[in-house]
Amino acid sequence: MDTEVEIEQHLAAAKRSVQKRQFKSARQELDAAAGLMKPGDQRMALYHERIGFIAFMGGDRKAAKAAYMKAIQAARETGFGGRTVGDAHAGLGICLSREGNVRYAETFLRKAMEIGPSPAMKRLAQNELDSLEPDASGEDLFESR
Repeated sequence: MDTEVEIEQHLAAAKRSVQKRQFKSARQELDAAAGLMKPGDQRMALYHERIGFIAFMGGDRKAAKAAYMKAIQAARETGFGGRTVGDAHAGLGICLSREGNVRYAETFLRKAMEIGPSPAMKRLAQNELDSLEPDASGEDLFESR
């Protein structure tokens, strides 16, 4: 079988597994795909972003952050762009926000919105951004009355 076809089959199987929330199976498929990729393959950004998502869903924020950073780095090195890169920025921003690192969280979340993440990550990123911003009503919530 052609290596490119095999890589794409593994990536498609990983996507189906993620959709079914079968993260162990998804991880195995992603690892199989990555093992077939040549150095500099743009799809490594997708690999790392999906690994980050799986780690995040498993509650391992440290591993998620590391994978999202690798996805962003792989995208920079290979010129890869699009939703995957937006999703990596959003995922990293959400992780940073949950750690209380508001300044960097906001930077990554805004960059994600600029790049254009997938619809689901766009909602999550926007919700996270909204939670970081002070009350937009202009009311001073601490004003004594």
